[in-house]
Amino acid sequence: MKKLLMLMVAFTLVAGLASASTLQALCTSAGGGLGSNTLAAVAVMCPDFNPLTELPAGYFLNSVTVTGNDSFAGGLAGTNSWNFNYTGINSGFEVPGTGGGNQCAGSGSSTTCTDPVSGGVNGGNSYTFGGVQSSGLGTYEGSTNWSFATVSAALTSGAGTGVGTGGDVVAQATVTYDYELISTTPEPMSMMLVGGGLLGLGLLSSKLRKKA
Repeated sequence: MKKLLMLMVAFTLVAGLASASTLQALCTSAGGGLGSNTLAAVAVMCPDFNPLTELPAGYFLNSVTVTGNDSFAGGLAGTNSWNFNYTGINSGFEVPGTGGGNQCAGSGSSTTCTDPVSGGVNGGNSYTFGGVQSSGLGTYEGSTNWSFATVSAALTSGAGTGVGTGGDVVAQATVTYDYELISTTPEPMSMMLVGGGLLGLGLLSSKLRKKA
């Protein structure tokens, strides 16, 4: 009886963990070219994911998140600083608030973001925009590409001397698709609670038999 209960618990926990899945894909990267201190405006395109071809049957798209990095390498003397400007950000994404770190600076718009990057030889910031949920998720499914945003960058005034002949200014991104399994079984947390209850019952039953 105890072994049976333990197997039921294990199955329940595994079933709970297996009810969600994530898929990642690279979006197009944008580079300014060797020795250039500017990045001309370019659209960052991300690939669709089709649950009919990328996943087993029975999964549905739950959310979409874009993470990425803007950086420079090969900086010359001094502190080099660039402003990366994101415009036309996909309206389904939540833009980080103003400030530093994983946030936009000097922008209060829901479709624009300015990200300052500075440093000596190298420098960079990471960012996260997301996650699209519920409505409009069909836009990200299929077999084509969709535009995340248009990005450009320029060396700010009063900064260092920029990058050398082998240096570059780059923006890149990755899209994460979160899928969940369409199922009549309880959600993961409920299944874990049931599993925990079964385990407790097994231990209690064992103690009662010993007392008897």
